[in-house]
Amino acid sequence: RFVVSDSSKDFVPLQQDLDYIKNYIELQKLRLTNKESVIFEVEGNSADLRISPLILINFIENAFKYGVIDEASEPVIISIKVEQQTLFLNVENTISKEVTPETEKSEIGLKNTKKRLDYFYTNHYKLTIHNDLSKFIVELKIFLND
Repeated sequence: RFVVSDSSKDFVPLQQDLDYIKNYIELQKLRLTNKESVIFEVEGNSADLRISPLILINFIENAFKYGVIDEASEPVIISIKVEQQTLFLNVENTISKEVTPETEKSEIGLKNTKKRLDYFYTNHYKLTIHNDLSKFIVELKIFLND
C-alpha cells in the first residue's frame, strides 16, 4: 500500500518510511537461514520529520540484490540514525561473486535516486559511495527540513 498510494507524494512522515524499510528487511530475513547475517539498527527520534519516499529503500534493496546474503561472517549492515533534523544512512555489504550478466547492475535505480536527492534536497544532502572489488558502502546524510 505504501508503494502504491504514498510513494507518489513529495514527502511522507519519516516514521512511515522507516516502517516500510523495517518490513522489507523482515521479509528478506524470512529467506535466510542465518538471521545474524543482517544487522539493522535505527537510532533517534523521527517524530515530526518528513522525507521524500523510497529514497532510502533503494540503497537497502541493492544490498540484498548484489550483496553476499546469509553469511554471518559477512553481514549486510544497515544503520539509520536521526539527530535533530539530520538523517544518516549507512549500508554496507560484501559484493557477491555470483552476480550473473542478467542481474548485473544497470545503476538505473542509483541514478534515479540521485536525481530525486538532487530535486528534493538540493545542497542539503551528501552521498558517498565506496565501491571496490569486495565491499559496497553507502553513506548518506540528509538534512530533513520541511
